[in-house]
Amino acid sequence: MMFQPKRLHWLLTFCFFLVTTTTTKADGCPSPCKCYYFMGSHYVTDCSKKGLKVVPKFENTTEVLFMGHNQLKKLPVGIFDNNRNLVHLTLTDNQITSLPAGIFDNNKKLFIMFLQGNKISSLPQQLFRNNLQLFGLNIGSNLIKELPQNLLRGLTQLTYFFVGRNKLQYIPGRFFKDNTNLGILSFEMNNVSSIDLQGMKKITVLSVYQNGITSRSLSGAVLNKLTLLNTLFASYNRLEDISDYSFLRSSNLHYLMLNNNRLKQITNRTFYGASQLEILFLSDNPIEYIAQRAFFTNSKLKNLHLVQTKIKSVNIDWYHPSIYRIGTVVLIHPTEQPQEAKVPPSIEQLFIIAGFRCRTDNMFSYCAPCLFGTYIIFNISTNNHSCVGCPAGGFYEDSLAYFGERAYGNGCKMCDNGTFVHVKTAPGKRKDDCKSCPQGTQNKYFAGFRACQCQDGFYRLDRFEKCYFCPDSGVMCFNESMTLNPGYYWQWISQSEKENYINFTNELQIFDDSYNRELVTFHGSFPKHYQCPRLESCLGGMDASCAEGYTGPLCAVCDKGQYNLVSTCFKCPKLGWLIFQISAISLVVVAVFFLVIKGKRQHIQSKRSLTDIILARLKIIISFYQIFSSTLDGFSYVKWPRALAQISEYAKFIQLNVLQIAPLHCFSSRFKMDAYDHLVTACSTTAMVILMTLIYYNLKLLYTLKTTERSGKSAIFADLEARKEICYRNVFLFIFVTYPQTCSTIFSMLPAACHKICQDSSQTQCTFYLKADYSITCFTDKYNRYVIFAYAALIYPFAVPILTVVVLWKYYFKNLHKRLGNEVSGEEMSENNNDAPCSKQTSQQTNTTQCTSTTSPHIYSIERQTARQIDVLLEQQERKTDEINEFAIHADLGLDSNLGIEKSMVEKKIGETKGKGSDSTMITIPPIIAGMSFIFENYAENCWFWEIIEMMRKLLLTSSLALIGAEGRTSLGVASILSGCYAILHAYFKPIPDKFEHVLQLTALLVTFANTCIGMMLKIDQDALLNADAKFMDSWIMTVLLVMTNIMVTALVVVKYVMVVGKTVYSIIKNPRCSLACCLSVILTLDEVQSEARSMGSNIGLKMKTQLQSGNEFEGLSMEDAAGDYGLTGIDMDNDEDDDD
Repeated sequence: MMFQPKRLHWLLTFCFFLVTTTTTKADGCPSPCKCYYFMGSHYVTDCSKKGLKVVPKFENTTEVLFMGHNQLKKLPVGIFDNNRNLVHLTLTDNQITSLPAGIFDNNKKLFIMFLQGNKISSLPQQLFRNNLQLFGLNIGSNLIKELPQNLLRGLTQLTYFFVGRNKLQYIPGRFFKDNTNLGILSFEMNNVSSIDLQGMKKITVLSVYQNGITSRSLSGAVLNKLTLLNTLFASYNRLEDISDYSFLRSSNLHYLMLNNNRLKQITNRTFYGASQLEILFLSDNPIEYIAQRAFFTNSKLKNLHLVQTKIKSVNIDWYHPSIYRIGTVVLIHPTEQPQEAKVPPSIEQLFIIAGFRCRTDNMFSYCAPCLFGTYIIFNISTNNHSCVGCPAGGFYEDSLAYFGERAYGNGCKMCDNGTFVHVKTAPGKRKDDCKSCPQGTQNKYFAGFRACQCQDGFYRLDRFEKCYFCPDSGVMCFNESMTLNPGYYWQWISQSEKENYINFTNELQIFDDSYNRELVTFHGSFPKHYQCPRLESCLGGMDASCAEGYTGPLCAVCDKGQYNLVSTCFKCPKLGWLIFQISAISLVVVAVFFLVIKGKRQHIQSKRSLTDIILARLKIIISFYQIFSSTLDGFSYVKWPRALAQISEYAKFIQLNVLQIAPLHCFSSRFKMDAYDHLVTACSTTAMVILMTLIYYNLKLLYTLKTTERSGKSAIFADLEARKEICYRNVFLFIFVTYPQTCSTIFSMLPAACHKICQDSSQTQCTFYLKADYSITCFTDKYNRYVIFAYAALIYPFAVPILTVVVLWKYYFKNLHKRLGNEVSGEEMSENNNDAPCSKQTSQQTNTTQCTSTTSPHIYSIERQTARQIDVLLEQQERKTDEINEFAIHADLGLDSNLGIEKSMVEKKIGETKGKGSDSTMITIPPIIAGMSFIFENYAENCWFWEIIEMMRKLLLTSSLALIGAEGRTSLGVASILSGCYAILHAYFKPIPDKFEHVLQLTALLVTFANTCIGMMLKIDQDALLNADAKFMDSWIMTVLLVMTNIMVTALVVVKYVMVVGKTVYSIIKNPRCSLACCLSVILTLDEVQSEARSMGSNIGLKMKTQLQSGNEFEGLSMEDAAGDYGLTGIDMDNDEDDDD
């Protein structure tokens, strides 16, 4: 009877699974194992699949021990010494690397031992010397390279021995000399070329599948001694021929597998004697010739496979006539439905490991070979073996019935480098199915489980399609996927779309066959990426994360507790600091308006008041920093140095920008203002100031009419005119300061200022956001309502300059200039006629071109007749200059003790002069012109309109930036060209006569031009041009240059005043005097700053001498008049009562 030990083992295992109904729980069981008595008498300890790393201490009475599927790496010496009753031991599928010598010496009753599925590389000599009752031994699927000569010595009862799937190179001679009862021998999938089977007459199943067995080692002499041989698996070896009559005594042979060898011919004596042969596999052999009657003695042959041989047709003369009766199946060509063969269940597993898939039906098993493109593998999910197709990629299988692994965890052949099998044509069944890898891939390497890996800098959207080149610097491509660079932002169409791509890219990082087949292709669309206004705020990555404090589209929205400045979010200051800032700006505003309100417009000898000086220079500084901040905001895509942002933060004080100085939402989140609120606030604030001014004036009018009923009409009119002038001045000053910001707010709400951000590369799914506030979505119902208001407010940016130029032209240039022309006669008129408005006038001495005015730029309030008479008297009384000068100096500076006498003498002489000039007249200036005087007073009279040009320049360089894209170099280049051209225009015409103010304005223009030029330089990518050290030095130098140039405008004014005041204080300390005149001298030094800008022909640093020159006709000038020449009477004590009235 044929041995069936494997079947016996299955039966024993099956009984163990019935323990829940046929076993009794035992005591003393090690945790977490299960212990029970099998059939009431056999003690079983089941510790399988418990994740154990060490062998627990178990009962000595254990007869059956299951320790499979754990993490055991080492078995301690003597671990089984006390288990003398051990019959069955299973240690399969652990990580055991070695077995100590003598570990099983005390287990003399061992009957079955399973050690397969470990990492054992060597075995000690005579490991099983005391296990003489051993019936079955499996040491397959390890790393054993050689077998000790006496490993199985004395094991006369050994019936089946499995040593397959190791790394054996040979079997020692006479290795099986004591194993004469061996019935099943399996050493498949090694690299053994020969085997000594001498004396093994009881072998029924021999499996030498996938080795290097040659025809010499499996000769006819060897086979004829195996008279009980039932099944022979010799596929995938090196058999070149089979000698005649090799199976002469193989009358019990039923199943013979010789496929995938090197057989070239089959004679009529090759299989002679194998009368019971039912299944014969000769596929994948280069068989060219099959003799007639080659299978004549094989009358029971049911399945003959000749696929992929050189035999093209079937010859009926090969067979016994009985083939018609038994229905013999002959396969020459591949088929999708292979013929099943009925085999005994006892050898089903052997068929499976030979490349067959089997199914059990009643008492028989039906096995069929795995087809081309497939191989047999154990399926853990079904706990069974099945045929699996070769994966798409660099794999194919052109052989039938292949079992085992070749490479990369599968049993398929590998395509050549640079070729692959597409997923649509997988599995590959022949080498021709391997096609060239697509564009953008590395075709010099093995494809793996994809269409070859992408080249560096490429990404893919399909595992088995071409790779695409990375678009630009906004994204980076690595590991075959694309992700966002820091400094950039994108929006996915949906969260699920992003998750799908993330899952797809994660699957691309799986380089074996375990990737998800449903994530082979990304069917979505990539979002379009955009550069962030502030690069540091965008962290990039697949999620386009924002830095701390930033949120929203482009990470351009400040998070809670942050406020925005130059596209940078700063943490809200503490409440105390906010209150201090508000108080500071309030004091500045009050001080400025106090000077404006209290300033008098008395101008003698072409002198300017202190109010004019302050407003003129403050106007230049405010204009510069308005453009400076707008440049940084509009071109936030330029990576400006952080120090420049700090300067911009301080510049908000100069611009009086309350909402930036003290953001309301820093007090409470309820006060958070968006672009809608800013629009309403900007427009309503301007309207409110105008309305409050009107209310103030009308209330003042009613109050004046009521309280001055007994006064004359002239007094009431003068008072109202003065109040009207103050109102005009305050309103126009407020409009001037807020004009750029208000215009920018209006323009930023228009549809042209919306930023289109698309969620797909085709730009079909897009959302529009307001550039001024990315938390606002454009073209919503709310936005459409506000944009109507913005369109209506567009009249303001254009109406202000138009209204200004019309008023100045009508009331100042046209009427006033005509009246003054009628009053001026003779030589003075002749001199004035040489002037042309903003005309080019070349001097032989200076060669300069400028707007000129031989008279004062303040002719609207100058007593020109008096000035003319004084000049005549000065010439006549030249001889008495020293005397009057001495009196004037002593009187004003207090250098003599006889102050009263000398002062009276001076007053007398001045009184005489004043008496002779008493017929001069005062020109009456309209209040609106007086109120708007700060707009034109520092310009030459012929360039009265220049401030309008300045306003348009600010409008272009601030508000227009909201309507154009500032991401590229174009807008920055246009701004740079405009700034440069205007600087040249200003330097050419010189519209400001005051030398210092001219230098200050020209410096501001050049710094603005420098900012835009350096901004274009900063747009250059220096990473590819400089190394780390050079890049640091370049950044440091650029920061220093920008900071120095942008503080130069303010530094000019500060240094000028510090130097003059310092010199005066030093002189007083050196020669101290305590008097009113001494204090006045300190104040007078402030006016010295203006001296170099006055239109006088001589050096007039301190004009006290010239103004106090007198003769017999020059008399009556008081100290008040002299101080008035320097603008100091703009704030005097003498007029306090008038103001109070």
